[in-house]
Amino acid sequence: MGPRLYFVGGAPRCGKSILLNNLVSTEGLESLSTDRLRHAVQSMVNEQDEPALFANASPRGASAERVDRQNQESLVVWRAVLGYVEHYLQYSNTKLLVEGVAVLPAEVRTFESIHGPVRAIFVGNQDPEQAQHLMRYAQEHAHDWLREWSEQRVAKFVEFRVAMSSWLENEASIHDYPYIEMSGDFDAQCNKAKSALLNK
Repeated sequence: MGPRLYFVGGAPRCGKSILLNNLVSTEGLESLSTDRLRHAVQSMVNEQDEPALFANASPRGASAERVDRQNQESLVVWRAVLGYVEHYLQYSNTKLLVEGVAVLPAEVRTFESIHGPVRAIFVGNQDPEQAQHLMRYAQEHAHDWLREWSEQRVAKFVEFRVAMSSWLENEASIHDYPYIEMSGDFDAQCNKAKSALLNK
């Protein structure tokens, strides 16, 4: 029958949501976005109680510092992910795909050691020349959250994404999960990621 749980982790703006939507439509998977779960948790707690959940909103700091803030936030969100997934495993028989920045290799490996095998991949984009592409894409999509950002802020975001992707590639290797580099031919890389996740 195979695993019931699938995880797609990765740096922001690397195609995770596109991959999730494709898998939901073609494979009939249920889905959980950790980004949406993060927004829900933020609405329920105070910043004083969970400062790591709010610290990453700032674009300040070197890329390595921002990666660390992102990961601290992810660990808080992961607690909510665990609660959701454990409840899902108890009461549902269908397959679930969990996608988002809060999916980290070490946390997935720990989950596997307790609950049994899952399928997981991690995606990133280490191309440092993507700022103009992201800005054009944002202007073409009215609800894109980068739409109101300055060129300088988008450039800093790209630096952070490169650093986050490099960190994830290393962590995925340590914990023996596939890492898919999404720069280049995006459609081809999406197909590669999908095949890696489904073991096809």
